[in-house]
Amino acid sequence: SIPRPEAPSLDSLTYELEAIPSLKLLPTEAFSGAWLDHPLEGLAGRVPGLWTSRPGSDPLETPELRWRGQPTFFQRANPLLLVDGLPLADPGLLHPADVAQAAVVEDPVGLTLFGEAGGAGVVLLETLPFEGAGALRYAGTLLLEAPAGRVPVLTPEEFLAIGGQDYGARSDWQEAVTRRSLSQDHHLSFGGGGELPWRLSLHHRRREGVLRGSDMRQSGARFRLARAVFDERLRIQTRLALTTRTAHPSFPEAFRYAVSMPPTAPLHDPDPNPFGGWFQVPYFDVFNPVALLEQNQRERRRNHLSGGLQLEWNPLDFLRLTLRHASAVEDRKEALFHPSTDAYRGRNLGGLARQDHRR
Repeated sequence: SIPRPEAPSLDSLTYELEAIPSLKLLPTEAFSGAWLDHPLEGLAGRVPGLWTSRPGSDPLETPELRWRGQPTFFQRANPLLLVDGLPLADPGLLHPADVAQAAVVEDPVGLTLFGEAGGAGVVLLETLPFEGAGALRYAGTLLLEAPAGRVPVLTPEEFLAIGGQDYGARSDWQEAVTRRSLSQDHHLSFGGGGELPWRLSLHHRRREGVLRGSDMRQSGARFRLARAVFDERLRIQTRLALTTRTAHPSFPEAFRYAVSMPPTAPLHDPDPNPFGGWFQVPYFDVFNPVALLEQNQRERRRNHLSGGLQLEWNPLDFLRLTLRHASAVEDRKEALFHPSTDAYRGRNLGGLARQDHRR
């Protein structure tokens, strides 16, 4: 593997971190060499009392970060995340290969330096520094996943032995709604040196879940430019990041119905029916899970653009003044569609189509 550039010191962050007595630094290797959906997963198992979890074990969901248990009874409060000294709400917008080093503030006294926003903990991330002129780096990863286990259910013979109805088929519903998934990740970075150092990184990721129809595609770019003037007493840095993401989370309810659907029921109904040719049983809250995945659609689109400017002035050898400004623009769309032939939700509503757009 190609060695990564030397990690920068974290004293360029907004706060004087050397004044924090229990600052714990994490090495660069925590964010390389393995598949990470988010940079926060590189912190798992490296800091006592700090753990990550993913809602429903869904690879398309943003992991939650917890610091010494649940901080509140009324809401889920994640620790404050700062990237190059600027807050970042969604860690999924930052590619793990762009992270050079991380620091975790463990001491309660140190947390007071960040005010109320740091009450649930503080995680500091520093991105990779500028690379030499002509430096070109590429990293690619493939991930193959398969369902780890199955829920024990009755076989068709056992189902018939206890008086279950024979619908004329022998179906493995858990096999029908799952798959072996192949995910891929590509990251490319290059930059220039001299009096105007710069760095540009590009990434593209396609993530597939083991649930049929669930996938996510994300592409992004990060640009960093620096300039030092007045005998290097004034340093100017600017950052720009753009991320686009399209996700199809599918319908996790299919796992539940794959367990409750009779094993003697077929996928399709040869006779005309109001369910678009899919077989349905006349039971309460029991639906054909394959029909649920095939008939309905759910899509999420997200475009995120952020930029930051940092001015660092050293008028005297013992005095340093730092000014930072950041701004972000985001566009989100979520669409949901249930046809009128969908037994799960659309038939009772005469069909359902909904789209939410937020900026």
